[in-house]
Amino acid sequence: MLPIGNIPALEEFVKIVKMPVSCINRNIFADIEVNDLLENIRLLMYYIRRRNKKKYMPHASVKTIRDLIYWEYAKLIAGSAVGDRKNYGFVMHTYKKLKDEHIKPSQILRENKMFVESDNVCAYCDSLENLEWEHIIPKKKIDLDTIDNMVKACKKCNLEKSGRDPFEWYKKEKQYEVPRIVLGKYLKLIYGLHEKRGTLDSTDLNNDGKLDIYDLGVIGDI
Repeated sequence: MLPIGNIPALEEFVKIVKMPVSCINRNIFADIEVNDLLENIRLLMYYIRRRNKKKYMPHASVKTIRDLIYWEYAKLIAGSAVGDRKNYGFVMHTYKKLKDEHIKPSQILRENKMFVESDNVCAYCDSLENLEWEHIIPKKKIDLDTIDNMVKACKKCNLEKSGRDPFEWYKKEKQYEVPRIVLGKYLKLIYGLHEKRGTLDSTDLNNDGKLDIYDLGVIGDI
């Protein structure tokens, strides 16, 4: 048995779960063996990581780049229709309609109309200062100077985004925060580029063993 306020166990707990010491009742570690405590913590963290990983992955029926674009469109439409891109039921229902071609993204999304209405603010942070043109798909990937690939961005956001596409910049953890106008334009462009490249029915283009949002930006030489 360990003494009340077992400091080694407490320190290990804090290190693993990143919880402030002030939030922990030290007495809960009084009668816990260190090895038992650590085993339980690691098991808990394993399930948390599995849950989080699943949260950011598309549905199992999403097998190709085409499917993945429809899945991301469905989330975007859910955000517009019910105010929640994470509404699984609505997303799944919309995804099936998109895949079965009962509806098309262009029937619902109006990115260029939104672009005109929000022309004088940063597309990423709504700043009104130091606005400049920003390429949604960066020029390092493809030299595409069309209005579909451009939004107004403040200098700070433009510099921070740099040569990354929206998903590379926001990453999986913040993918639901990509602004609608940016994501809508991006998905439209990406669909056309993969169609031209003949990769709409491909899988895992970046060869990392899974199909996810980072495969969308693998467009190669077109």
